[in-house]
Amino acid sequence: MISRRNFLNSTGKKLVASTIGLKSLFSFAQGASLNTSTSAAFISVIQGDCFDGFSQFSVLTINRKNLRFFLFKNNQLIEEIPSHIQKHPSFNSRIDKLFVKGLQTETYYELRIIENNAVIDSRFFKSLNSDKLQYRIALVSCMDAKLHKPQMWQSLLQQQADLILFIGDSVYADAETNGPANGFHLWRSFANSRFTLDIYKWRYLVPILSVWDDHDFGHDNSGNFYPYIKESTINFKTFFAQDYQVSPNLTHGPGISSAFKLGSLLIILLDGRSFRHHPGTQDLFGMFGLKQETWVYQVIKNHPGPILLVNGSQWFSDSGVGESFNHDYTENFKQFITHLKSLNKKILFASGDVHFSELISIPKNILGYQTYEITSSAMHSLTAPGIPQFFKTKNSFLSTWRHNFNLLDFRTTSFGNQFSIACMGESNSAFYKYSFWL
Repeated sequence: MISRRNFLNSTGKKLVASTIGLKSLFSFAQGASLNTSTSAAFISVIQGDCFDGFSQFSVLTINRKNLRFFLFKNNQLIEEIPSHIQKHPSFNSRIDKLFVKGLQTETYYELRIIENNAVIDSRFFKSLNSDKLQYRIALVSCMDAKLHKPQMWQSLLQQQADLILFIGDSVYADAETNGPANGFHLWRSFANSRFTLDIYKWRYLVPILSVWDDHDFGHDNSGNFYPYIKESTINFKTFFAQDYQVSPNLTHGPGISSAFKLGSLLIILLDGRSFRHHPGTQDLFGMFGLKQETWVYQVIKNHPGPILLVNGSQWFSDSGVGESFNHDYTENFKQFITHLKSLNKKILFASGDVHFSELISIPKNILGYQTYEITSSAMHSLTAPGIPQFFKTKNSFLSTWRHNFNLLDFRTTSFGNQFSIACMGESNSAFYKYSFWL
């Protein structure tokens, strides 16, 4: 893995404005409009790690050469951004990883992409202040590129989220294979999704942090028995923009797990695939593995505020219809919950996977306080009327089978921590809303 510090310091240089043709750059900037999805063909940009003056990007292009990247603020050139190029030998696409630092938080900057002295794309972005009192987080899962629904992304765009969490099945890498997706299948599917979904064309970027479930991991209901874990891990870290240690706020755990803070809220994205055993195992660490569980407990122990635990598949469902920690790894789940209870922390849960959304009440006797599991699925994947009733999740009290995403509004007040959930559809209206204190 490349050292971020060496990478930035060895190649980052200020640019003399005249060398890139300011006239064309300024005219391009003046003509750019807000999130019109009119980016050049086959240019896909993700802003990932984005906290406290830092930002990281993954720029996917095809059939491009001599690319250069420049940072602007208020039409004034700041610097040329060095890039680290990553490729797959079977494809003519490439990913440029970019890192910037020293940004003012909550202030728009412009990333301009240049090829042969011509501006071919431009995106606007902010570095997020991680020490505010309130945030809006979008929870999104299950986005099949074959069923792409632009109006869903337009609805999400209008919600003005601070951060988007992809919580599983952002790509269906095994959809066109007769078995587990290998490195070739993974790159092909991830690139196709990046070139298809509207979110990657947004002119004004909203940062995305991601964790996988089975289909973007590489095989349906797979785990530590999947033969391409190493290849899949490299592919996932390549396509998203959260693999390098850029901002101090984002820390990495085993597999692709990570943790970061937004105000008083600690968010932990768990790797629910790399260490997962076959369902029904009696192994007491059959879901997340010993190393990852130990890491989770330590991160939680050191945090004084509320915590959001995010996993691709469900936590508390016991119906056995779909995958869940509770049903498939019962002994491990009991031990995990007992350990969480002993830490005496306020914890909220989030999941995706099941192609419907629901809000599950977790009674006070489980952890010592009333809390909830937010299941958010699907953005645009197969679904059908009656799915929530078919699953019959215990203590589920709000649900929808229609395409949706969930908004989680969080704010810290003198009275405590307030959470508000809104399950949103393509019409920019809510299927259901619910608020609570934790």
